[in-house]
Amino acid sequence: AGSKIWTLSGTNGEPFGDCAATIGVTFTASSSTFKYTGNNGLGNTIIKPVTYYNLTLDNVSETFVNCTGTTTMNNNLSIDSGTLDASVNSGDLSIKGNYSNSGTFEAGTRTVTMAATDTGHTLSGTMTGSSAFYNLTFNGSGGAWSFGSNSATVDNTFTITNGTLTAPSTTLTVGKNF
Repeated sequence: AGSKIWTLSGTNGEPFGDCAATIGVTFTASSSTFKYTGNNGLGNTIIKPVTYYNLTLDNVSETFVNCTGTTTMNNNLSIDSGTLDASVNSGDLSIKGNYSNSGTFEAGTRTVTMAATDTGHTLSGTMTGSSAFYNLTFNGSGGAWSFGSNSATVDNTFTITNGTLTAPSTTLTVGKNF
């Protein structure tokens, strides 16, 4: 995919086919950004469980559905607007860079794993209420993350396996296991 910005702005909601379809080619994210901006007139836009470098979701009136399997970002996940719904098809997320949410993240019972192996990563934006995490795991040897001044809620399990985390200067709420 090179080092480009690929904007997927169609209206059919399945730029790589539905959740069950295979892409049919080898998808190599390289250092590109895939930006989903389309609005599926027939329902939700499908996010395939592949490895992206940067993934940006940006359509205030769209729900982006994560398919079954783990969707990996080798760098950043940005929900600029709209809703990322990980609950519909049981899809986990693995992020090796930054997490930013200016829209809505519906976690369902899914896990977000922060997997960076270097320092300087942030979690920012809305991470409470309807955008709370269900399970949040930090697991990157040498990784370091910070919430900054953003409050965060983890409804179920909060785990630090590897790496260093700076808690929010406001509130971190964990619903069950820490």
